[in-house]
Amino acid sequence: MTFAPTYRLSVGLPGGSNALETASRLGLDPIIINDARGMLSMGTLEVESLIVSLNEERDKAQSLA
Repeated sequence: MTFAPTYRLSVGLPGGSNALETASRLGLDPIIINDARGMLSMGTLEVESLIVSLNEERDKAQSLA
């Protein structure tokens, strides 16, 4: 795994942030990662979850086409 960024433009659909997951994979102390997650607002967590769900639904729809 290279951790090289990959980009896929999806017009009309916002992207989510993978900053904490990337920091974890790169070896940042898990305590710091957990503290940072705890600082995220409930709204931010809900938006991230919604983006993931939208992307999954889009992928399902594309596979049916």
